[in-house]
Amino acid sequence: MQSAIFAGSFDPWTYGHSSLLVRAAQLFSRVVVGVCVQPIHKNTLLASAVRVELVQRACSAIEGVEVKPFNGLITEFCNAQGIYTVIRGVRNAHDFQYEWEMYQHNKVLEQKIEWLLLPCDRAYTGISASLVKEIHALGGDVSHWVNEQTIMYMDRERGRNGVKNH
Repeated sequence: MQSAIFAGSFDPWTYGHSSLLVRAAQLFSRVVVGVCVQPIHKNTLLASAVRVELVQRACSAIEGVEVKPFNGLITEFCNAQGIYTVIRGVRNAHDFQYEWEMYQHNKVLEQKIEWLLLPCDRAYTGISASLVKEIHALGGDVSHWVNEQTIMYMDRERGRNGVKNH
């Protein structure tokens, strides 16, 4: 059984993530979506439990996919799962450079690890979860990139943080 890990903070999970996951599920019989619950390099808008729930709902109809929260290094998550192929999406040359560097660093930490880079669908090349959050915070329509339930949670969190809902 060929397995892979698709990991990230997924704050929020976007249609671009879904597109990559569907393709990964066609390549591997099992894909574990690892939701990093406390990413140290990002301030998350959505609570970890909400992110895990949204990802589970988005992935529920995709055969061979399971969602697991994790914390810490991706190499530790790979070791815990016994899976050493990591799926990463790339939108542009900047993403490729970042992922190349991440692969090199993670290879030092875990020799068995491999990074599989999938170019994203053309419809999602210009969008990121960070940009979705920014557009939403400024009152823009993000329904092109995330589902209604995600927007509802984003509205709720913005309201809690003193930002008017849109």
